[in-house]
Amino acid sequence: MRTAKILNAIIDLMFYILGLGVFFIIVQIVISLVTLDSEALIYLRSPIKNSGLSLYLALSNCMIYILFFIGIGYLREGIKAFLAKRIFELKTANYFRTSGIFLSITALTSCLNYLIGIYFKIENGNYEHTRTTSFELHQTSLLIFMLICGLAFILISHVLKESIAYKQENELTI
Repeated sequence: MRTAKILNAIIDLMFYILGLGVFFIIVQIVISLVTLDSEALIYLRSPIKNSGLSLYLALSNCMIYILFFIGIGYLREGIKAFLAKRIFELKTANYFRTSGIFLSITALTSCLNYLIGIYFKIENGNYEHTRTTSFELHQTSLLIFMLICGLAFILISHVLKESIAYKQENELTI
């Protein structure tokens, strides 16, 4: 149980830090809309500067960040339910399932954006093979790990749903 409390503290800290990031993204979008300056969004989170695709990548990266924040929020609720001894409830299983779906979508869309970014860097002649260093490999492996975590949370939710069904069946036979 001590491990679960440590995990809960880490997830809470991560949730609040990501929440600050979401707040600043929303502030930046509002400022861009008020001033009608789309260039302010391009420098928000876009790996490509001065490209027709920059605005798309900036907005999609912001949405990916927000989806990740929502996924961590559902994971946080699932861990809180686990700590409150509400393990065998459908709500807990749904928290883990929803968290897994959001994390998986985040990983897949991040990979798509990453590949689009590389394609347009190659297209514009800004991509150097010597710069394909451990950073890009590290980023790719992190996205694959996030996809694995998302799928693992979905699997955990299926296991919890099966255990709920067995528990209900066991309660009926007694």
